[in-house]
Amino acid sequence: MARLSIGARPRICGAQGFITLGFKHPWRYSEEEIRLLREAPLIYYPTSFYADLLAAAGKPTYPGPATYRLVGDKVRQSALFQLLDIPHPRTAVYPQRRWGQIGRDFAFPFVAKLPRTSRGRGVFLVRTEAELAAYLQRLGRAQAAYIQEYLELERDLRVVCFNRRPVHAYWRQRQGGEWRTNVSLGGRISLEGVPEAALRLAQEAAEMCALDEVGLDLCEHQGGFLILEANMAFGLKGFEAAGIDYKIVVKRILEGDEIEHRLLRGGTNGLREVWRQAGHPQKVTLG
Repeated sequence: MARLSIGARPRICGAQGFITLGFKHPWRYSEEEIRLLREAPLIYYPTSFYADLLAAAGKPTYPGPATYRLVGDKVRQSALFQLLDIPHPRTAVYPQRRWGQIGRDFAFPFVAKLPRTSRGRGVFLVRTEAELAAYLQRLGRAQAAYIQEYLELERDLRVVCFNRRPVHAYWRQRQGGEWRTNVSLGGRISLEGVPEAALRLAQEAAEMCALDEVGLDLCEHQGGFLILEANMAFGLKGFEAAGIDYKIVVKRILEGDEIEHRLLRGGTNGLREVWRQAGHPQKVTLG
């Protein structure tokens, strides 16, 4: 039986055995396409529009709804890391009425981010009261301020997971006077050895957060690793630098049976350890 996908990734990557519907609103699909959606045991790449709708209907998807819910949402990511006791830099979120508390909770310098950004955009190193005021003005009163401790890093680590398992990892080293490591901002890719402990943490985070396809950013800190953030729209330059054909990786994963085995026959419960530890130190403050 052919597998069903709404998004076009299986077709783009040349995966065999897929029917790709393409995105349409329900009233635009034909009766036959609606029948396929209803009868498919699993739907691939449901898109952000359908992910929650199909979850409400009890239909398994790959990636699952958590992947789409967390796309670009740093506040939700940090909140989830806190709930799951995943190592993460000290972070706080401030609605407009509590902006005056920021300077009392965090010493300069610290990092301030726009809540929904990617590729290093909307991320600021705040060193003075004037820079904080400029960030808050840019933020606007409708958004909460997202504040994080500043860790002076020469490099961080990107771990790409498919089906909640690492498939590639590489270091990103900052260059020149840029304090961020993003490749889109000039960061240099390094393929030197990646510690097994970092890969284990990335896989554990992907499983616990139910993130099926994700690029996780990690950094070394005090002898261990922290998860910085999760990226659902990750670049491909790290694959290119290693001589890895990204499309072939995706094709092999989609044509295998591990995804179906996990989603249709039990497999990993992504939230199995939400409350496994009580009394862990607070890392995130909301509201």
